Amino acid sequence: MSLEALDLSWNDLSGPIPTSITNLTNLSLLDLSYNYLSERIPTGNQLESFSQDSYIGNANLCGPPLDRKCSHHNSKHQHQHQIESGKHQIESGTYLCAVLGFAFGVSIVSAILLFSATARKAYFQFTDSKLEEFRTAVEIKVNWVKGRRGQSMETRRVCSQNSITCYELEFGSPAPGQ
Repeated sequence: MSLEALDLSWNDLSGPIPTSITNLTNLSLLDLSYNYLSERIPTGNQLESFSQDSYIGNANLCGPPLDRKCSHHNSKHQHQHQIESGKHQIESGTYLCAVLGFAFGVSIVSAILLFSATARKAYFQFTDSKLEEFRTAVEIKVNWVKGRRGQSMETRRVCSQNSITCYELEFGSPAPGQ
């Protein structure tokens, strides 16, 4: 059994076509279109007999059956440099947009807090209330864990600083003799 058809189109392949592909002598269909292949199409056997459509979309590919003649400009190093510089430009642009977006967001929030007394007061009241809720939750959890360790229990009233929320809780205290 031998390979008769090979369709590698739209696979983001890059670099030169391997010369070992010329060993596929029973190949009746080859499609390498729309990749990033470069350099000269290997000669020998049947690679030159496939239509130009088999290689379309590979800007840096040259040699028969294509009309594009090979020159020093079709070198592997130039193609690799083009790919790497393109990736670098995309990565740089992404990071630049992220940094600019973050800086813009922080400056807008800072300006609002700086110039609006109402917004500033609301922000700090909200922050204080959330911190107080967190402190109360931690205190409740710590005392619950202490109570689960076999310690005797006592009931206490726990209130947040603003005295709006109060809880009747059982807290552990050391058992006699501990």
